[in-house]
Amino acid sequence: MKADLYIGFTTCETEQDAISLIDKLLEKSLIACGQIDGPILSKYSWGGEIKSEKEWRIILKFKISAKSEVLNIILIQHKYENPEWLCLPAESTKEYAAWVNQTTQEG
Repeated sequence: MKADLYIGFTTCETEQDAISLIDKLLEKSLIACGQIDGPILSKYSWGGEIKSEKEWRIILKFKISAKSEVLNIILIQHKYENPEWLCLPAESTKEYAAWVNQTTQEG
C-alpha cells in the first residue's frame, strides 16, 4: 500500500492557540481534520537550559499536495519562534484517503 496522505504534528502553548490554528487550516480547506491532545508535558533543551512546559499537541491529516501550504500557515500563525513540525507519510484505507481528498482543496 502506498502513502495516501500525510500526518503532521505540532504543539501550541494554549488550547485556544491549537483550536485557532486548526480552524485556520480547516477554513482554507488544507486539512481534512485536526485533533488536539492536552495538556501534555514537554521537556526540551532551549537556549542551553532544560525546559519543562505544558503544551497542546495537534495532529493534522492532509493531502500530500498540501504539505508546503500547511507548513506555511503554521509558520505564519504560530506563536513559537521555532515551532515543532513533524510530517510523516501515512497509509490509510482507500475510503479514508478518498474522504481526505474530497474534503480538502484541489492542489
